[in-house]
Amino acid sequence: TVNLSPDKRAVLEQAYHVLKEGGEMYFSDIYTDTIQSKDVRSNMVLWGEGFAGSLHWKQLHQLAAQIGFSKPYLVSTKPVKMDRPEFKELLGDAKYCAATYRLFKLPARKYAGTCVLYDGSLPGHEDSLVLDHKTTLETDKMTCVSGDKVAALAASRFKDTLTFKELKEVDCVGVPEQEDPFEVLRVKKEKGENVEAGCKKQGC
Repeated sequence: TVNLSPDKRAVLEQAYHVLKEGGEMYFSDIYTDTIQSKDVRSNMVLWGEGFAGSLHWKQLHQLAAQIGFSKPYLVSTKPVKMDRPEFKELLGDAKYCAATYRLFKLPARKYAGTCVLYDGSLPGHEDSLVLDHKTTLETDKMTCVSGDKVAALAASRFKDTLTFKELKEVDCVGVPEQEDPFEVLRVKKEKGENVEAGCKKQGC
């Protein structure tokens, strides 16, 4: 996982370097809602458990933008439960989640938002293609997507399965929204959806 590396920028930059235009980095990692203290970041036990190296979720967005990736598209998230009292004492009120993201290496071209039709031809995805937790392309049904997603999809490995209503190039697009994975979890819980916690304790 990326959070076990002390140099996240180097990991993401190398991934960006080896990807072709339209390629993506699809990965899961642990994120926090807190900027880690020096004491936490220097604790080798917490590094091994995946806590000390966790990025604040906003830092992932910042790194992605600086390197040239698309915004991080949140595919799924679940809370990480911590039951070890010695960890709680060190980490305080910090929250952690396990989140799956996809980052696309975007082309230079920018597009306006439009609607897209998925043909269902990908094996294992005959009924729909999930882009992120907000966007599912249902087979043979037009789905409207934002300009940043149009750019990602139009250059991606999925492009031959998609038909765009219009591909209109534009000079600039708005800054994509940064999604807080902890807020996503809160909303899901309020709606009564099952939010199963991952576990970080001995015996799990």
